[in-house]
Amino acid sequence: MADAASPSPPSHRSSIDGTTLLTASPAAAAAFDRGLLAYLAYNGDIIGELRASVQADDSFVLARLFLAIILEAFVAPPNSSEVIQLRDGQAPRDRREAVVLAALTHWQRRELEEAAALLDDWLVLQQPGDRLALRLLYDLYVMLGQAARLRITMDRCATLTPFDQQNTTTTATAVQPCLLAMQAFALNEQRAYEAAR
Repeated sequence: MADAASPSPPSHRSSIDGTTLLTASPAAAAAFDRGLLAYLAYNGDIIGELRASVQADDSFVLARLFLAIILEAFVAPPNSSEVIQLRDGQAPRDRREAVVLAALTHWQRRELEEAAALLDDWLVLQQPGDRLALRLLYDLYVMLGQAARLRITMDRCATLTPFDQQNTTTTATAVQPCLLAMQAFALNEQRAYEAAR
């Protein structure tokens, strides 16, 4: 991570959740957001969008790590050379990138509880509106069969943030149905069927 005396790297604001994306490339930021929206909805070309983001800016650490996690968790064989190259290609430049890198490292070691704990701490203590961390944590809790923790997380984090309330772009408004679907699933897992409706 950069030290406090270093100048801030160029950045963009995510249209999904308002978080900072450390990339100088508008194309990389836009492709990242399209990939994140596809991941939130489980609909669309998540990998294609993330590959486009990395292609637009190979130094965009968060895009590299997000793509690596998707490949590691759902597509590639464990610890594939592509995942390792994406993971090791650039050093984290802020706390968010460091947390996602640590979560990926735990994921690769099949230490899913540890990955979940890191992401949960990040959401509780640092960035409750981080939709990437929320979806990753959601998937980890589903994989771990942690229905109670899944519901607690969704109850805590799936509410609209001030960014959501102020942002009426098509992208931002598309996020709310995804969050509601995630919350409904969490309620169903706890047999709270009436509340899920």
